[in-house]
Amino acid sequence: MAFIRIKTVRNKSGKSYQYRYLEYRWREGKKVRSKSILIGALTAVAGFIEANRTRSYGLDWDEVERDALARQEREEAGRQASLNDLHAAYGLTVGPNNPTPVDRTTPNVAAEAKEPEAPAGAPEGPDAGPD
Repeated sequence: MAFIRIKTVRNKSGKSYQYRYLEYRWREGKKVRSKSILIGALTAVAGFIEANRTRSYGLDWDEVERDALARQEREEAGRQASLNDLHAAYGLTVGPNNPTPVDRTTPNVAAEAKEPEAPAGAPEGPDAGPD
């Protein structure tokens, strides 16, 4: 991630000076690393307006997009290599990312265990025994 940072530096006499830095941050493991590049001194209002004038903050969005796509391709290639290693070592195959449901018909046990039908005209119900 890159952004513009304004740093204030005070000398021994107490006078302060402001400088603009282009700062990059990235993560290495659990730590966040950063690198600052001095753009120049910030002069009164004109420097402040210049620092905040554009929404891109000096970024080349085409380069950012290319970097993101290259990173995604590297991650996908690494994932595919890991899957190939698993398949070679254990014969493991992984299905598609969006699996389609398998239509499995289950036997209808209730229909097979149905009682035989009573003859026509016979009384129905639990109390339908002989009188």
